[in-house]
Amino acid sequence: MRLSTLNLLSLLIVVALLPAISSLAQEAPAQEPAPAPIAEPADTPPPPPPHPMPPQRVIRPQRPMPPALPEGMQTEIFDLKYVSPDKLSSLIQFFMLGEFMVDEELNLLAVRGNPEAIDKTRQLVQKYDVPRPPERVEVRIYLLTAATDQSLAVNLTSLPNSAMQPPRRPQEMTPTPPETVSLQLRPLPPELQQAAAQISDLYGVQQLGVLSVMVAQTQEDQTFTINGAVPNVPRLDSVAEGAVRLRRGGDNREIASLELSFQQESQQVRSTLEMYEGEYLVVAENSNAASQPVWTVVGVKIVR
Repeated sequence: MRLSTLNLLSLLIVVALLPAISSLAQEAPAQEPAPAPIAEPADTPPPPPPHPMPPQRVIRPQRPMPPALPEGMQTEIFDLKYVSPDKLSSLIQFFMLGEFMVDEELNLLAVRGNPEAIDKTRQLVQKYDVPRPPERVEVRIYLLTAATDQSLAVNLTSLPNSAMQPPRRPQEMTPTPPETVSLQLRPLPPELQQAAAQISDLYGVQQLGVLSVMVAQTQEDQTFTINGAVPNVPRLDSVAEGAVRLRRGGDNREIASLELSFQQESQQVRSTLEMYEGEYLVVAENSNAASQPVWTVVGVKIVR
C-alpha cells in the first residue's frame, strides 16, 4: 500500500514539471554543426598527356541495291558496230518491245522486256547492224592564193632552175631576177566560202582565187593518188595520197575520215582529217620570201 502511494506522488511531480521542461527546451538555441575543415591541395604531379586516339574508320553508306526485275522481265545490252543506237531505239519504240536506254558515245543499246521482246530486239540488231556497201567518194584539193584586183589576176614568182644552166665563172655570175608569171585565177566556188573566210580572218586576205584543183574519185578504204601542177610554177607541183572512211554522226550527217599525205615542193603534210561530207578544211600554207602564199584546201563529197 505504501509503495503505490510513492509511485503516485512521483507521477504527479513529473506531470507538474513537464511545462517548465518544454519551455526551457524551446528557449535553448539550436547548435549548428561545425563546418568541415577544408583540405589544403597537395602538390601532385600534372596528369600524363592523353594517348593519341586511333584513326577512326570512315564507314561509307552502301548504295542501295537496284530493285529486282519483275518476274519474267529480262535486260540485255547490245554493243552496236555499224548502226546508230538511236535508229534501233526508234524501231523498238515503234514495235513497243519494252524499255530501252541509248548511249551514243559508247554506241550501246540497253533493252528491258519480256523474253519475246528481247528475242525480237536481237533479230533487229542482227538485221540492221551490218556493214553497209562502200560509198563512192570524191576528194577535191584546191590551191588558193590572194588575188590582186577584181579581174582575179595574180603574179606568182617562179625561181629559175639553175641546174639547167651551164656553170659560169665567178666573175661572170650576176644576180638574175626571178621570173614573174602572170596567171588568171578562177573565182571561188560556193563550197569554198567558209574556208575562204577562215583564211581571210587568219591572214587578212580580202580576195582569193583558185590556182588549181586536184580531183580523185575512189571508194571507201581504197587508196587514191592525185598529181597536180600549175603551169610555169614548178614549186606548186603536188602529189596527194590517201584513203577515206565514212561514218554517220549523231546528227545523221556523214563524217569523212581522210588519211592524207600531201607533198608540195619541200613541204609535206601527213594527217588524219575529220570533216563532214561536203565540208572543206584548210590544211596547209606554202609561202616563202620570194613568192605569193598558196593555201591548200581539202574536201570530201559522196558521189551519188
